[in-house]
Amino acid sequence: FFYFTDTYNHVIRRLSCLDGAFHNPNTGQCEACSFTCLTCDSFSSCLSCPENSFFSVSTCVSAQNCPIGTFANNSSRRCES
Repeated sequence: FFYFTDTYNHVIRRLSCLDGAFHNPNTGQCEACSFTCLTCDSFSSCLSCPENSFFSVSTCVSAQNCPIGTFANNSSRRCES
């Protein structure tokens, strides 16, 4: 568990979830991320990507699926312009 304060300075206890899962504040449980994410802060909002995937906004995509005008940067593991 870890603790943080909300905007009203209330101390909130939050479950620390393993990679591949996020803390759902509605249920108080760890729930699985989308299979495309290594770590996430909600089901489909990725924070990091598995190997061979590239971070683009809040999703993970293959190199060939980086948005138009961007390229897959192997060093940063991100789609960059």
